[in-house]
Amino acid sequence: MERDGACNHLTKDLQLDILWTLDAYLHTTDAYAKCALCDAHYLVEMIDLKGIDAVFRIARLPADYVAKTVHSLHRGSCDINRARSETFALRNSAETLPLLLTMHHGEFISTIPVAECTEIPQASWRDLPCDGSWLEYVNARSDRS
Repeated sequence: MERDGACNHLTKDLQLDILWTLDAYLHTTDAYAKCALCDAHYLVEMIDLKGIDAVFRIARLPADYVAKTVHSLHRGSCDINRARSETFALRNSAETLPLLLTMHHGEFISTIPVAECTEIPQASWRDLPCDGSWLEYVNARSDRS
């Protein structure tokens, strides 16, 4: 596994464990996740949704920062801004990967490489159209594989 890139399991034997759900709508939409086969940690954030299918951007996170943040979130705090500040800081340390993660009926099923000239949206799914256009992109890329 590369220190900063995706682990090999993302493309060969996808098994992600959700460590903490940051947002949800019918299923997880934004979360901290960990590869079940190694110590790679990720931020997964939905960018498109249509029916029972969804597409996520995925970013690599430093494992130690994720562990500290999740521990802090579990513990709670009397400071109302602490959780927001910690999650914001962790998101800012994320390295977006040139991959899209697909979900079918609440289960992550595959990753699809993104063409170099394609810009992955960085906005929240709540601010995106979620009209199936990224699902069409994923399906077109999958057909070429």
